[in-house]
Amino acid sequence: MLFIYHAPFKFIAYGIWNPYIKTDLSNSGLYYAPVIFFTISFFLVIFQQFLPNLANLFSDYASFFPGGGNTVHYADVLLRHQLFRTLFIFKIPYLFFDFGAGVLLLKILNVEEKKKLLAYKIWMLNPFILHSCYMLGQVDVIPAFLLMAAIYTVYIKRKYWTMILLSLATMAKLFPVSLTPIAVLLLADTFRERVKLSLVFLASVIAIELPFYLSSINAITELFLARNNNIVLFRSFLSVASYSAILGSLLFVKKEGRMNLDFIILCFTSVLLLLYAFYIVTIRYFVFITPLLIYAAIKNKGFWIYNIIFFITLFLLRTGGNSQQGGLFAALHPEFFSSLPILDSYLNLAINVKIIHQVCFRAFVIASLIVITHIIIINRRLFVFKLNFGKKNG
Repeated sequence: MLFIYHAPFKFIAYGIWNPYIKTDLSNSGLYYAPVIFFTISFFLVIFQQFLPNLANLFSDYASFFPGGGNTVHYADVLLRHQLFRTLFIFKIPYLFFDFGAGVLLLKILNVEEKKKLLAYKIWMLNPFILHSCYMLGQVDVIPAFLLMAAIYTVYIKRKYWTMILLSLATMAKLFPVSLTPIAVLLLADTFRERVKLSLVFLASVIAIELPFYLSSINAITELFLARNNNIVLFRSFLSVASYSAILGSLLFVKKEGRMNLDFIILCFTSVLLLLYAFYIVTIRYFVFITPLLIYAAIKNKGFWIYNIIFFITLFLLRTGGNSQQGGLFAALHPEFFSSLPILDSYLNLAINVKIIHQVCFRAFVIASLIVITHIIIINRRLFVFKLNFGKKNG
């Protein structure tokens, strides 16, 4: 959280508006996409009134942790700077986006009140957000809210606002860019309208990104390439091939299915699951898809099984290490919580934990592919061609 708020603090305190430029007051030019920077800066302008010791905290932060650290180190150095109050206030913005996403989920759910209440309860107890955002301080609830806002504009039939909100979500975290071609194909019936929607998205992205790009002399491009130079070629090929197949199949969707909200949400779900299966699987990135999975499960209770599988496999895969478990509470008592054994230590007594991780990864990928297949089957009536084997296509 200190890293997330450091660049906005430098902007407010010293006027450094571009966090991607390396200066004496900035660390390495690393930061999240611009929408995160703008959002956190907005809230920090308000919250700094309640944090009079903020300048000293960030001074020590920049001095002691240029290369990072873990909870016990931060606690040892920064406790005298109102660390608990600071972290509590820093997490307040997440509540706005958390509740906002929950409200939007209720608005688009066209079901009885009992099911709506169930959806809201599950969203409020969402373990992916509780762990990633409120325990680890990650920002992924912000693009999750923007994605839900984009879906809500589909619900109220505001196509151009959908593209603008998708651009904002993309400028918060990159993954939502993969949903833009899907939205363009499903929200527009003609080639001309698809071009217009695409241009609205591109214009919004350029308007946000261009000032940072020009002033940082390609630093953003270099940062992007540095973060994505470790993609496995074979997985990339499978991902691109699968994604192309989804885009191609959407060309055959019947007109009455193009603005079908259920179908659009399930298409978004399929694309995100493909990315997670072939590119990367982490708890914080999975936050984006959780409102879509809750929506799908409320509409079709069979999806609850998939959600349980995703929860078990991802938490066994991605919460290894003390910093993800007992170490989260190290600030309360550094020696005790930092020395607690992790779950893998107990599992390793019975079976090689690497085998468990391999099984979890494969189970996650298989479950993702089954979900995508399930989505295709339940929506087969919306396609012009038939998906019945042994019969002539029509």
